[in-house]
Amino acid sequence: MVKSFLGEERRAGSGTFQHHNRPYGEIMAESPFNEVAELRVPVQRTWTAESILGYLYSTSFAAPHLFGARLKDFEAAVKHRLTDFSDNDTFPEENEFLIRIGQRRRK
Repeated sequence: MVKSFLGEERRAGSGTFQHHNRPYGEIMAESPFNEVAELRVPVQRTWTAESILGYLYSTSFAAPHLFGARLKDFEAAVKHRLTDFSDNDTFPEENEFLIRIGQRRRK
């Protein structure tokens, strides 16, 4: 939905987001913070149309100002599309956060 309003390129700050194809753990292992630990945190939450929009607006690629005069149209389109997935505006999510922590090697 965001792409249909803002285009294919994902915005980030004053430019566009450039994705890499390397695992973050590999990139961190090559940095000064090369002792990498991974933590997995299970997440269960229930979203609503408003909380989904709030999440999107908190990101750099879907910040409200990017939609300009089309912001209300975007909100209406998202809410309409979400009705295909829930009759009562609840969207349960079971997910997992993967957290990578890097620290300098001790001498």
